[in-house]
Amino acid sequence: MTSLDKNALDQLFLEARSYNEFLDTPVSEDTIKALYDVFKWEFQLQ
Repeated sequence: MTSLDKNALDQLFLEARSYNEFLDTPVSEDTIKALYDVFKWEFQLQ
């Protein structure tokens, strides 16, 4: 598994901001599965 560099980690976890509103559009099942695949490994490693 490859890790992100410091700039990418800073952008994701230190500089990112939450949205105050969301679009009323569906999220595809492929997108949900892809996100799940990314995050399932993160929680297993901790």
